[in-house]
Amino acid sequence: MTQPIYYFTATNVNYRATADEMYEYFSHLGNILEMYMVVNNRNESRGMVILGYDKPIFSSNSYGAACM
Repeated sequence: MTQPIYYFTATNVNYRATADEMYEYFSHLGNILEMYMVVNNRNESRGMVILGYDKPIFSSNSYGAACM
């Protein structure tokens, strides 16, 4: 059986942010299995990162949106 992946979306990312910076920043929340960063044709961030973790990063009583 395959391991479930729990996705988390970060928006309003600075256009100068790199994938390495985003990975380093969000890795303290847990083990990142997948990471997708939306970029433009100049390879600059379009302001959104989708991260896949091996376990939920927010508690089960979380109501959705959260600020870091």
